[in-house]
Amino acid sequence: MNTSSDLQILLRNIDRRGYPAYKDTKGKYGFGNYVLSIDHVQGDPFASPSKVSIHIEGRIAGFPEEYYKTKERRVALQDYLLRLFRSEVDKYNFKAKGSGKSGLMSVSRPGQEVLERTACEINPASGALAVRLEVGFPANGRTICSSELIKILFDFLPKCVQDVLFYKKLNKSEVEKIIFLADDRKYIRDRLEEKGLGECFTFYGYTKPEKVRGIMEKCHIHLFTSNHLEGWGAVVNEAMNSGCAVVASAQAGAVPFLISHGENGMIYQGGSYESFSAMVKELVSHRELADRLGREAYRTITGLWNAEHAAAELIRFCGDWMKDGRIVPAKEGPLSAAEVISPGWK
Repeated sequence: MNTSSDLQILLRNIDRRGYPAYKDTKGKYGFGNYVLSIDHVQGDPFASPSKVSIHIEGRIAGFPEEYYKTKERRVALQDYLLRLFRSEVDKYNFKAKGSGKSGLMSVSRPGQEVLERTACEINPASGALAVRLEVGFPANGRTICSSELIKILFDFLPKCVQDVLFYKKLNKSEVEKIIFLADDRKYIRDRLEEKGLGECFTFYGYTKPEKVRGIMEKCHIHLFTSNHLEGWGAVVNEAMNSGCAVVASAQAGAVPFLISHGENGMIYQGGSYESFSAMVKELVSHRELADRLGREAYRTITGLWNAEHAAAELIRFCGDWMKDGRIVPAKEGPLSAAEVISPGWK
């Protein structure tokens, strides 16, 4: 196999030659702990970009074997790595200059679903990792500009690879959460299939924030558990504003101030799964109750917890303070007094 030094020498030798000379770069090159494969070279800078792939041996990538031993775990890990890698590559897109597609660096954009994709693959037997991307080989007109491609292949791309594709560089707890989430998802899907309910549920997977509201507005009930780490928990506002009947933990920051139990939503205490389950069952069994709570939730947000009311209260609050130093909280809603919520708060 050729080395990265061989590739650099080749690129310097073809600098300022006609674009077809880039075809000589096709092949595999060792970059220390990974292999760069130039799989297809575009015909000119205005054609479809060149195809490039990164290959890392399993023992070097270092991901624990149990993280890819089942299909569900492997697909979830691949999806996670692909999203991370794309995010890094996007930082360098068109940083190298030239004509046409020169400097383009692009990785397949995952949708909201966690799916098997050829853009990132882990060999289930060995743990070997392969990631594929497109690169626009730079040129001025149709004259090779190899110094710009050297930036891409020897500076930009190695940074992306080193920061994302090795287990030792990643947040271990975050990776573990991805794996456990895959297990949970499989367990839930299997139980639903056992009970003949598979077609009654939609698993959206990762969803962009701007699309979440559209999904909420199609729903009748929103469930909000808590690990006491979400702060205010603005998603409660969004769900109520979408007309959902919310069943929420009392420990989520916004809940005690936005929801009056039984009036515009339901609150379960102390992380009790039994209470949570009973409330959900009640709403599912009594559609009219869910509808009523959803309507009242919407009124709460649009009539009290809205931007106009918050701005008016802020002006009033600041006016009182500037006038005579008085601090007068609102009776309810924005700028009302709030207790400090600690874990286990009831």
